[in-house]
Amino acid sequence: MKKVFTALAALMLAGACLLSVPALPASGAAAEPADICLHIGSPIALSKGVIVSLDSENPRLAPILHKDRTMVPLRAIAEHFGAKVQYDAADRSAVIEAGGRRAVFPIGEAYFALDGKRQALDVETLLDDGRVLAPIRAVCEQLLGLEIAFENGVVQIGEAVSLTAERAGEVKQKIGRFVRAQRLEDLLEAYKPENAYRLLEGGIAIDMPAAMPEDDSGIRGADLAAENSAEAPVPAPTGEAQSIGKGADDSASADYATTNIQTAGVDEGDIIKTDGKRIYLCSGRQLKVISAEGGQMAVLAERHLGDDAYAEEMYVDGNLIVVTGSRSLSSSSWGGRSLTFVRVYELTEAGQLELGRVYEIEGRAVTTRRMGDYVYLLTSHYGYGRTDPRPYYGEGGGMQPMPLDCILLPTQPLAQGMSTLSAINIRDRSQPVSSETVVGGGQTYMSTNAFYLANTTYGSSYETSISRFSVKDGRVGYIGSGNVYGNINDQFSLDEYKGYLRVATSAGWPSVNHLFVLDENMEVCGKVLGYAPDERIYSARFMGDRGYVVTFRETDPLFVFDLSDPRDPKITGELKVPGFSNYLHPVSEHVLLGVGYDVGDLIYRAPDGSETVVGQRQGGIKLSLFDVSDMGKPREISTLVLGSGGHSELMYNHKAAMFKADEGLLAFPTSLYANSGGEGAFDGIALISYAGDKLSERGRLAYVNPYDSYKGSGNCMYVGMRAIYIGDTLYFLQDGLLRAFDLGTLAERGSLSLVELSA
Repeated sequence: MKKVFTALAALMLAGACLLSVPALPASGAAAEPADICLHIGSPIALSKGVIVSLDSENPRLAPILHKDRTMVPLRAIAEHFGAKVQYDAADRSAVIEAGGRRAVFPIGEAYFALDGKRQALDVETLLDDGRVLAPIRAVCEQLLGLEIAFENGVVQIGEAVSLTAERAGEVKQKIGRFVRAQRLEDLLEAYKPENAYRLLEGGIAIDMPAAMPEDDSGIRGADLAAENSAEAPVPAPTGEAQSIGKGADDSASADYATTNIQTAGVDEGDIIKTDGKRIYLCSGRQLKVISAEGGQMAVLAERHLGDDAYAEEMYVDGNLIVVTGSRSLSSSSWGGRSLTFVRVYELTEAGQLELGRVYEIEGRAVTTRRMGDYVYLLTSHYGYGRTDPRPYYGEGGGMQPMPLDCILLPTQPLAQGMSTLSAINIRDRSQPVSSETVVGGGQTYMSTNAFYLANTTYGSSYETSISRFSVKDGRVGYIGSGNVYGNINDQFSLDEYKGYLRVATSAGWPSVNHLFVLDENMEVCGKVLGYAPDERIYSARFMGDRGYVVTFRETDPLFVFDLSDPRDPKITGELKVPGFSNYLHPVSEHVLLGVGYDVGDLIYRAPDGSETVVGQRQGGIKLSLFDVSDMGKPREISTLVLGSGGHSELMYNHKAAMFKADEGLLAFPTSLYANSGGEGAFDGIALISYAGDKLSERGRLAYVNPYDSYKGSGNCMYVGMRAIYIGDTLYFLQDGLLRAFDLGTLAERGSLSLVELSA
């Protein structure tokens, strides 16, 4: 048996904060013990070729190096090989029974008792967050009679083991991509741009500084608390607002708009929400709750979020309103840094918006999701130039740096910076926030089972590393990584289905496109390589066992993929049409809606009158319906072009779209440019019918200057444009106004001025 550990092995130690995934399985008395492979610092293991968690209840648990000795989670390893484990709290000792032998490991002592006889240990037994860590040789060799092999940070345990360098490399790719930071020096070394690629070597020693300089982060809890500006709740208005805090009741419409999301069961935040009776708005420093019945509107409750706050999006769950956003800090101790916040407000029966749980973390918000009682927040943070680059976080004003055992260091180069995934229980503030911080960041996607973070390394490789995190019951934990070739366009380029992750990528220059399928171990099990050369992906959508990808260079090819066999994906059909689609949306089982741009030829006219096409120009906003019932022959069955040029938020934000599926109606904000004759300019909401698989323009709601008819005091509330509906009323949100229209005739029913509330 060979022991191969370098200083890098000491550097790479694992981290996670609350996880619920398949745990390391016990072999069972009747079964042959299965060999397992561990990686120093990794919270996951490899058992029978399957990646598992070492401890489903404590995902931060991992084998570590302590005084140059390998320490393993005693219960996880012993129970895997059929032993019985108990913890004697009174004696502070772990008791193991295996094969008629009994061992007692006292916590904090450098010995253990084997069948009543004291055996000396090189290091003491540890207790880490309620779990016992013991020297691997005492547990596996002396007690369980197993063999151990070490190679480049990988540990193999079994009855007869043989760990080659090649095998260790394979295991490292499965369970050793991220490991836990045990010391601040580990993070600082991994965080240096000049050392990022040295980590890829895996076996090269890295010189560590002998000691850390004095902390100069400049972040102090007291200073931060002083930065918390007082918010201004508003007394309840008279009348109906006195009993508004019970959530949507029987008087609420059952037919109302919901946020356009990617994955069923995973909500996404936006600036406007409705529960069928009320409309909720957040923007800038404002949060408002508005009654909305038949187009009659009134402000029921509102709150100023603070002079330093900026609301970005919100969620509504019964009488709870969750606002996420940022606030800038100007004190000398914080040096102009910013925090991302999650604030939970309760709408009381008295019409008050009472502030409940508040969670803040240093950095900017990348994305949020909500599933059940938990909001999942991904933030990005850069701590360059600080002796402690960790993001600071906290509740109630006091801040502290992210614990080291919640920070994962990459063992291969990733983009600089840190990403933190946090799960916040919005109903039970006694539940601790579960967080995981990784070095790196990129595109994101969340299914009902996992959160995925994709990090692309640009250059000659164009390789994307995709890390998966468990999100069950609000427990966030790292559960594996995989690699694909190419970069990812947006969240719709990733999709999880029946345990497989499908990924669409583009790579290289000139570009080429690929589709990969990854299995439960995050290993590529199927792929389609090299389609649509010299083009790149503009949009993608996965629907069950099918996939659709739009690429573009001169025409808009729509590719149809058969993914029914994840190990053998195939392109079954292709359609080329003018223009390109930035967003794809399934409007029925066999019809796909594309929204993008029309294109036209750029023509050079020579002095002799001859014409040459020299390129293409972007035209108006194009909508297309694609019939994909025949996977081999997709057809464009209807098209509609708005204007001769323009733009829309929908091209990069799917939440800007409102769908009313039962009427085949789409509404989205759009800006159209005037034509050469100075006509055709428009700014507002376009309403498009796709009923009967035919596209037509239902109407337009023009943006109006809110100050033209505004007679109140104070500033107008500035927001993005959105359309939502409740029953037969369509509501148009724009700067300074919320306007109501009859959904059938588009006749205006009423309007409400949106005024900024002062602090």
